[in-house]
Amino acid sequence: MRRKLLIVWLLLSLLPFPAQAGFSDTWDALKQSSAGVKVTFSSPEVTKLNAKEEALSLLNAYLSPFTLEVSDIAGNGTIRLSDRESGEAAAFRLQGTPEALPYLSAEQALRSLWETGFPALFTALCGEEPPEIEEKGTSFRVLGYSASRQSLTVSKALFSVLPKEALTPVLDGLKTVFRDYEVYPAVSAYLDQLTLEGEMTVRRNLNGEGQDLAYQFAGRIGAKGEDVRKLTFIIGKNGDIYYFSIKAPAVRGGNNFQAALTVPKWSETKTKSSRKITLSIRRTVDKETWKLDDTLQLNSQKGKDEAITAVLERETSDGSVKQTWSGTLRLSATEDGHLDGTLSFRQLHASSDVIRWQASVSVSPAEAETAADTVTETQAVMMLAGLLTKKKNQLPEQERRQLEHLLRTDAWMNGASVPPLPETEETEE
Repeated sequence: MRRKLLIVWLLLSLLPFPAQAGFSDTWDALKQSSAGVKVTFSSPEVTKLNAKEEALSLLNAYLSPFTLEVSDIAGNGTIRLSDRESGEAAAFRLQGTPEALPYLSAEQALRSLWETGFPALFTALCGEEPPEIEEKGTSFRVLGYSASRQSLTVSKALFSVLPKEALTPVLDGLKTVFRDYEVYPAVSAYLDQLTLEGEMTVRRNLNGEGQDLAYQFAGRIGAKGEDVRKLTFIIGKNGDIYYFSIKAPAVRGGNNFQAALTVPKWSETKTKSSRKITLSIRRTVDKETWKLDDTLQLNSQKGKDEAITAVLERETSDGSVKQTWSGTLRLSATEDGHLDGTLSFRQLHASSDVIRWQASVSVSPAEAETAADTVTETQAVMMLAGLLTKKKNQLPEQERRQLEHLLRTDAWMNGASVPPLPETEETEE
């Protein structure tokens, strides 16, 4: 169920990005609707599954009547799952803005660190005498050219007495960057015990107008003196361009950690806008490496036949085990000012398809809001699962048992056999 919600958040995550850059004229116009925007997912169909054809047909017959609507996606939207056959529905509001894709959670955390966290930390490190601005240029990958900078050297003694209100928000923000990934427990535990194991060089890099372009940190860090690492850290912003990089190899041994998020500038032509956002994480422990690579490609064809394509691809590997999934959103402008298209999903395990599915998508002006309770994400999952389960339980028993088998992930991986029904079954009147 959480994977299904993740795909819903895919659309919620992608559309605001292009709107900020004039990516889609139709989307910009839809946003002007006084009631907001409604995104409708309908006609879901599983096209690939490790199952017999009749079982796949059963699954699609079960799913096809469901329609998912997300209204007012800017912040306090209503989510509604309805069954066209029974007329039943579950509707709710989520508390706060939905946490969309992990890369977006990382970008949001880094945005907060850039705007408040690192400026406050740099000020605390400077104390009462900020360093002079040096007219020394530096070129940064993605970000561009820094015309000047301020540099300072931080001692172990100064780092140990930094005010919590300056350091804690930065450490908490860095934890949030990795919150949705397998490396989070290790990263969080390390940051909770962070110590400086030598002098650290800190630089505040400025652009030609004297505005912040990048912060750099370089030195040795540890976890209360253990697991000492050589840290190289960069965070920067230039307009709507973001860049974040951390490299932390162990001083002794082969353990390593590195991560990078790149949100580059838009590539613009008369007929097309495009942008490729990447996030990569690597963690090596005892010669075993866990890897993650996210790529989000955004493309918009401008003009009369406006079309939007967004492709999110993720690849993870843990040792020799590799898993890949991708979500693709394709939308075209209609004559009535809507966006219609498809959302498709594919998951692979060790280079073999696990599942493929697709659904129709429509983006249109929202209708008048209907009252709905505000719930947590966990409650939302339970409400959606409740409606799906109720429909499943109304099926004949043989079909229900077959469907339950299909919906177990291990069934996708290990074959299409269905446990037989017992020969006799006693019921109570």
